[in-house]
Amino acid sequence: IDTLIPSSENETLAISKYINLFKNNKIKIPVSSFDTVNLMTDKLKMFEYLNYSGVDVGKWKKIDNFSDAANALNFFGYPSKKVIIKPRFSSGSRGILIANHKKNSFTNLLGDRLCGEGSWEAIKEELKNSNRSLDNYFVMPFHEGKTFDVDCIAKEGNLVMAVSRLRVYENPLSPTNQGCIIGPNKTIYNYCVKLVKAFKIYGACDFDIVIRKDSRPQLLDSSCRLSGSVGASLNAGVNVVAELIKMLHGKKPKKIKLLKNVKVFPTPIFVKSL
Repeated sequence: IDTLIPSSENETLAISKYINLFKNNKIKIPVSSFDTVNLMTDKLKMFEYLNYSGVDVGKWKKIDNFSDAANALNFFGYPSKKVIIKPRFSSGSRGILIANHKKNSFTNLLGDRLCGEGSWEAIKEELKNSNRSLDNYFVMPFHEGKTFDVDCIAKEGNLVMAVSRLRVYENPLSPTNQGCIIGPNKTIYNYCVKLVKAFKIYGACDFDIVIRKDSRPQLLDSSCRLSGSVGASLNAGVNVVAELIKMLHGKKPKKIKLLKNVKVFPTPIFVKSL
């Protein structure tokens, strides 16, 4: 084995924990240190760390129960404003709840996992009926600005490559790519420079970044691996995976120049066997 590329948080955590084993066997891995990976998989610690490091990640409040949640919702302007309730540890939008007083009943936004929208009363009822708690959750404002998925390659805390993909989703919480517009974005790029430096990332990373009402970028989520939709960048002439492998093996990744407004939308193709 020359190169091993993880494709999930659990794989990344496992590899980073035994990173010296791979190095001793001369197996190239695009994985940061265990401390970095562990930090990026705990959303609450991640926000606390970045805030301490001087990176703008907005406001949030830690909660552990329904009473904490009610106080946090009030702090962020509910019921006049929509508010997000998020778990510290999750992926694929699992456990994300949108408190929206206009929704009298709870609506599950993803069929195979808890992820939905409703009034605070509807959310409480849904959680109690499914015997769930709000332990290890936090609350933050609901940002409705443009949201980007950003595929990055970094080396020793320095950003080598960043491909930003503006989400064009019918369901903003969809765990799979519903469509995107790829193109250069200086604001997103400069913010990624700060994130990569703060995290001291080596190898691959993936950021979800929203543009707030004040026109400033803010991190929503991150992972120390390639995103599941990294292949979308091929349509803009950038093979992120190939450039990552080149970097791992001591070759210099090529400088990219993204085309503007490259639209990528998955199309289901049905093949009828004859």
